Amino acid sequence: LRRKIRWNRKAKCWEVGGHQQVVELIKRPEIKANYLPSFLAHLPPGSVSRFQFLVDFFSRWPLFQDGPDQHRTHKALARMFSASRVHALEPRVLAEVERAVGELAQRQESWDAVKDLAKPLPLRVIVIILGFKLEDTEKLQRWADTVEEWFGGQGDVLERFENCQRVLKEYSDFADGFLRKVESQGEDCVARDLLGAKDRGELHEAEVIPNLFFLMAAGHETTSSLLSSSLFRILSNSSELQSVRKSLADQAKRIENEQITEEFLRITSPVSRMYREVGEDFRYEGCRFRAGTSVQFLNFEANMDPAVFSDPEAFRPNRENSKKHVSFGLHDHLCPGYRLGVLTARAVFEKLFSKIPELRLAVSENQVKRQELDSISTLVSLPVLNH
Repeated sequence: LRRKIRWNRKAKCWEVGGHQQVVELIKRPEIKANYLPSFLAHLPPGSVSRFQFLVDFFSRWPLFQDGPDQHRTHKALARMFSASRVHALEPRVLAEVERAVGELAQRQESWDAVKDLAKPLPLRVIVIILGFKLEDTEKLQRWADTVEEWFGGQGDVLERFENCQRVLKEYSDFADGFLRKVESQGEDCVARDLLGAKDRGELHEAEVIPNLFFLMAAGHETTSSLLSSSLFRILSNSSELQSVRKSLADQAKRIENEQITEEFLRITSPVSRMYREVGEDFRYEGCRFRAGTSVQFLNFEANMDPAVFSDPEAFRPNRENSKKHVSFGLHDHLCPGYRLGVLTARAVFEKLFSKIPELRLAVSENQVKRQELDSISTLVSLPVLNH
């Protein structure tokens, strides 16, 4: 058994994989969420000042904030995806899911459940919810992909920083004009909620445009990963999960299907890890955490901790504590839009297996390749057939 807290000599960081340890350590005041300095440390000496726009942009995200600012920003964003707000947005989500799955149900040839469904649908949903026009989806995806490459890409560091800063400036110019239209038209959308939070003093003006991007970019990648990984598990374990398919095909079983979705979140861990830095020295469970040291919270290990989840490798649709997973973070760093992600995934599962009950893999399981994008784990493709 691997130790639940261990030092990774190669990566020169602490790895925390125990569920209890993740839950306790992430709340420690000595552990800081702002790991931007770690990214900047890869730059050549003297070049950091060239990327002040990038630094200022990301420092507005709650992902890179600590203390009162982080609490304030996270609270404001989470309110935009409260249970009542997501319930009000549900008809828009269901309409887009109905359209997408309805088109795929007509396919006579094989289709790709990643490229045709899991990848584009969550982005289209968040684009609609935020208030963007669907014709803007392609460039929004391009901007989000460039930022993802900055987070975990390979290649020349300076080039990655330059590309990322360039698209952030492009996006900011676009978002400025977009928000002016939203403000003048009074459209009911989450972008309007952001402006309302600014007017109430819950967000600073300089935080609106960066966090509009944060909700767009972070809001669809995790749902995409959840969908692709869950569908692969269902289709490759047809006998084991036959009862799950039947439940998902029955939209009247909403509560049961929400529970199934939470168990998929636990067992697939779409966000595989969370990064932190040690702000000041402290000891925990015999380990000395030194200031300036990096910490990785391993969500996928915490979600498989047998001390919390009995028989963790097994998919149990009725598991009572599935919601204890840390796939969407926790505490003040719980993903603000997690309710929308769960709703979108559940709606896709229900529509897919009710409209295409015979859905199956079009290739052997060993031909399905997984792709690791820094902290996001997903599939490259998932060819399927309707019959």
